[in-house]
Amino acid sequence: MSTHTPIEKFYQPQANAEEIDLSQLVIVDPCSQEGLVKRIPSGQIPVRYKNRYKTMHKVRCAFCEQRQSHNTGFTAVMSDGRIALCGKDCGRKYFGDDAARKLESEIQSAINQAAATEIKRRCFLYLPALIEEIERVWLPLDFAAREVVSKVPTMRKSLIKSRMTPERDLLVIETGSRHDDVVAVVKAAYLLEQPRPAFRDVVGDCRAILKGRNDYGLDVSEERRIRLARDLQGKIKTACSEMADLKSFLTRSNIAALRKAVRFYFHGNAQVQWVKRYGRPVMRIKRGSNGWENYEIPDMPALPEANTLIPDLIPKDVV
Repeated sequence: MSTHTPIEKFYQPQANAEEIDLSQLVIVDPCSQEGLVKRIPSGQIPVRYKNRYKTMHKVRCAFCEQRQSHNTGFTAVMSDGRIALCGKDCGRKYFGDDAARKLESEIQSAINQAAATEIKRRCFLYLPALIEEIERVWLPLDFAAREVVSKVPTMRKSLIKSRMTPERDLLVIETGSRHDDVVAVVKAAYLLEQPRPAFRDVVGDCRAILKGRNDYGLDVSEERRIRLARDLQGKIKTACSEMADLKSFLTRSNIAALRKAVRFYFHGNAQVQWVKRYGRPVMRIKRGSNGWENYEIPDMPALPEANTLIPDLIPKDVV
């Protein structure tokens, strides 16, 4: 059970007359809007853009003479209240760069503000359950597996780095008189230098998003919290990938490769073995003249799947 204090909700859903729902600012069916004008006389410039759209079917611009068909554009609002569709490139062509940039900047600012509000609402909705699942199921398993990995005799970082593959596996190389031979490959050897569970960082970011403070008690700005929410998907994928690598690292065949690495790099002064004790897999370690140390390998029958863990925090089609 978590010992953390209750999560403080940083977003309380409440009515705000000034807030515009994101679904009204980013639309996919612009022709369904009531009151659309099919053509706007040349020289007339809108006072603002009402929304941005991206549609699967072609629609026609009301501002150009040939009524150019397009998929992406804006709903323009005229000074007298008329609304009309404008292709994304037609605005700059018929209103001028400065006017078009101003209109685009204003609608994008409104979209960004509405997107931030929606992201915060979704964080409030989804993150508490995500934290609970990670702390109850995955973080204890992550810690237990890394605790076993941390007992492997420490090899020089320069040695590991020089023999690490792009896939972050460790090559065990024996030097011969004519050429060097790769005698074993230790999968996911990068874990030897990465003791901190990635899931711990995921939970820390979730709490910073919800509470507005990080693990050190320092305030986290709202802009930073939104950025953390946007980055959460990638961090969850990394955490899930590392869990899979932990399972691969602690397999019998990989520890056999690790045994060769330790024996070779320590010149026989350290040993690693995979054995079974009382029906359970155990990694045994011997350092110098000391006796054998036994570390039980945690059972990892199931692994977290990023697709099921990642909450739907970021609205689609929003930059």
